Amino acid sequence: MARHKFLQCTMFLAIAVTLLVGCGPGQAQPTAAPTATASPIVIVVTSPPTPTPNLIGNNTGKTIISRANQDMGYRTTYMIISKSGTVIVADPFRILDGIKADVITSSHKDYDHNDAKFYAANDCKKSLYTVEKFSVKDVTVTGIASSHSGDDIDRANPSNVIYVFDVDGLRIAHMGDIAQSSLTPEQLQTLGRVDIVFMIMEDQPYYGFSKEKSLAILKQLNPRVVLPTHPDRVTLEAVGKFVDETSDVTFRWAVSKDDLQDGKRRLVLLNLDSAP
Repeated sequence: MARHKFLQCTMFLAIAVTLLVGCGPGQAQPTAAPTATASPIVIVVTSPPTPTPNLIGNNTGKTIISRANQDMGYRTTYMIISKSGTVIVADPFRILDGIKADVITSSHKDYDHNDAKFYAANDCKKSLYTVEKFSVKDVTVTGIASSHSGDDIDRANPSNVIYVFDVDGLRIAHMGDIAQSSLTPEQLQTLGRVDIVFMIMEDQPYYGFSKEKSLAILKQLNPRVVLPTHPDRVTLEAVGKFVDETSDVTFRWAVSKDDLQDGKRRLVLLNLDSAP
């Protein structure tokens, strides 16, 4: 009888796990359908997961220039996204999660211009301090030998490489940590017209950088847009007098060739207000 009652309990539990059926020890076998008591149902309400921000999408119809990290002090890293969505990351350092690149470049070997974890996570074209020219999808990249220490350029093993990106009709140059007092005729010829430049703006003569050097190179290039790397207040103020307009915009900025036809020179600061 005990075994029969045990099987009966098991059957009830298997059929309706939400019912509590009286079938304890010492109870008589019921002659009618047992009385069912509903079990309490606990509903746990949770907030929906925060979606991963789309850091590399582009539906603007323009070229996107963006920060790619949250490191306010260095500003070494920038991301370029073409109209069709090709992603370039220049001088990566402490890269945000969620960024996948089609092209990665690094101008030199300093730790704050390199991200080993990001290199390992991206199976794409990487050009690390290399003088070369190549194309990926709709982007063409040119590396130009330059110097991180004075005006002596070791063309076989340069201490700094300028990278030029031809994207959507724009010519964009990342100067790395260039410490030359001026660009050579050969460099200027290879650079050609530069629309947008990422330029070091650090007044640190001990390390070979100065506001005078930054201004001299900017005057040679005469770009429409300047974005700072390693900025300090002294150099930013000096460059601010060179340009016609200074804009403090959001984490990313969309620009087209047509936007630059007014002839103005702009200093553009990408801030972290809308950082993911």
